[in-house]
Amino acid sequence: MAAAPRFGLALSGGGARGLAHIGVLAVLQEEGLIPELIVGSSIGAVIGAAFALQPDAAVLKEAAMRVFAPGGTASSVLRRLKQNKPAAGIREGVLERIGDFAAKEYLLNLTLLRGSLLSEREVRECLSGLVPDLTFSDLRIPFAATAVDLVQGRRVILNEGSLHRAVMASSALPGLMPPVAYRGMLLADGAMLEAVPAAAARELGAETVVGVDVGSRLESPVCLRDGIDVLQRATEIMMLHLRAAGRRACDVLIEPELGPFHWTDFASVAEMIAAGARASRARLPALQNALRQGRWSSAIRRLRRRLSRG
Repeated sequence: MAAAPRFGLALSGGGARGLAHIGVLAVLQEEGLIPELIVGSSIGAVIGAAFALQPDAAVLKEAAMRVFAPGGTASSVLRRLKQNKPAAGIREGVLERIGDFAAKEYLLNLTLLRGSLLSEREVRECLSGLVPDLTFSDLRIPFAATAVDLVQGRRVILNEGSLHRAVMASSALPGLMPPVAYRGMLLADGAMLEAVPAAAARELGAETVVGVDVGSRLESPVCLRDGIDVLQRATEIMMLHLRAAGRRACDVLIEPELGPFHWTDFASVAEMIAAGARASRARLPALQNALRQGRWSSAIRRLRRRLSRG
């Protein structure tokens, strides 16, 4: 029987901002602090699965550059995502406001007619550059992805079978990507219920959980000019409060400073990786202390079990 993982890493959702996870993993690797379990939601599942398959942050960074950098394999999909990014500041010109409204209406109609902005084929092509179509048994580090079953309305932990399908399910943001059918369930973005999957890491046996939260802050002032803006703001508020529960469940929280980056800014790979590395280095003392305390607690529990049996 495998020993329980002492060090679990919980990687949050956050769209392109999740590229900062690579910087966090790079610092952990440099310090020899390789997690014994990785659990990811949404983009955290993508990055976590890729690292669990090949625990080398430098290789992962190169792969992310190939996929997301301008001219990369995902460039055509990313151009469409950019249309969802709000304009900076308030655009007062009549023509600009008409253009904004027309772009939003086009995206909304396309999503309603197709079921999602991106097709399953497009999502698969984007992800395949980071997570090949292998199984969980091919992983070098235990890994799990969280998803939400749209039928039962519950969180699901995926840690067996097709790795690629699990990552697709965990990152299937409703309206943007199609849900994934799996064993009678219809699975979508795990961050809808657990943005920072610390609780899932504990359920899988982790004694010390380090969480990485790359979620967006609420922007202020905010410009709410139509119903789509209001719906987007409501979603941001909901996600802010959902992240709070996951953050509290962590023994140590790493929070990269990603203020200027939007969740669609996949082209800013290097900048976000650097932000993740800075945040990870700043939290190293707290992380190392938590791991030391966790080892002592684990040793004491094992001693107590042996004494109780004796």
